[in-house]
Amino acid sequence: MIGLVFRSLRARPTAALLLMAAIAIATATPSAVLAVSGALKNRLAERAATTPVVIGPAGSRLEVAAATLFFASAEVPPISAADWRELKSTFSGEALPIYLCGHLGKEIPLVATTPGYFRHRASRVEGDVLRRIGDVILGATAARELDARVGELLTTEPESILELVGPRPARLKVVGVLAPSDTADDKAAFVSLRTAWAIDGFGHSHGAVTESESDILDLTNEAAAALHFHSDDRRLPLTSIIYLPADERDLLMLLAELKQRDSTLGAVEPLRLLTKFRRDYDALEGTLFSVALVNVLVTLVLGLALILLVLRLRSSETRTLASLGISKGAIARLYGLELAIVMLTGMMIGGLLAWVIRWSAIG
Repeated sequence: MIGLVFRSLRARPTAALLLMAAIAIATATPSAVLAVSGALKNRLAERAATTPVVIGPAGSRLEVAAATLFFASAEVPPISAADWRELKSTFSGEALPIYLCGHLGKEIPLVATTPGYFRHRASRVEGDVLRRIGDVILGATAARELDARVGELLTTEPESILELVGPRPARLKVVGVLAPSDTADDKAAFVSLRTAWAIDGFGHSHGAVTESESDILDLTNEAAAALHFHSDDRRLPLTSIIYLPADERDLLMLLAELKQRDSTLGAVEPLRLLTKFRRDYDALEGTLFSVALVNVLVTLVLGLALILLVLRLRSSETRTLASLGISKGAIARLYGLELAIVMLTGMMIGGLLAWVIRWSAIG
């Protein structure tokens, strides 16, 4: 009977493929919505849980959190290195600076920070740390997309091809690659604060750092190692500061200090911020799932209509089989086996499609 079933399916490929497609869509749509939504929620929660407090410009809580946790480009007013140094000297916790200072390629954010960031994230670096101006550490995905290895030279790019005034392209040397972590770090490139400020034009050297022919700021030569900064800390920009409190008392003192004084700084607790927006997120997730279920219902109705149409068109075949002495039960089993094979194949394709959608969206 199996051979007869497959010969029957080969004789009517269009109907079988249409039904497979309908079942695949009906299977993939809700599965993909739940998979993507669940993965995003878990990733947000994990990242927020490992980032107790973010200090940034007052009044930009959501933008600062997105820029700090996921290196999302946003119009966030800068704070200064003086704010970072004051935090370090006033409170007993660890303050980790973050400065988004451009891109490598078109989509790989260039993030300036200190080695303490990698210790906090428990990042494993294959290679060296950021020891000198011009060193860059690539995330695992960034290294793959740039096809770059330790020892190679890379050049930063302007934010826009129309950008005529701004930091010049800078040449950097890859000194390390982060092990995959399934976080935003995988898709970023990391440099030291001094490298970022040199790119922004704050550094000063008594040697030739810029290549006259290409106007590229070469931060890999000996002159770059002698760069120094005469600028006041208040002029050196940062995007935000990740603060790791020593204890609960230290955290409460920090939050109270920022609230009491007339400060341009504000504190964001990412986990609390995420909890605040979870109701809106859950509502959006419910809406998307409802839309997906409506799509499933419509697809199943169309699939049922297709099945009924095929059975109607095969009525003459059914009469022929009956005239040959084949019982109605055997005919029903034949058609049922055909339908089961088509449905099972469609569900497998739908499951694979849902996985591909989740992988494409989340990585």
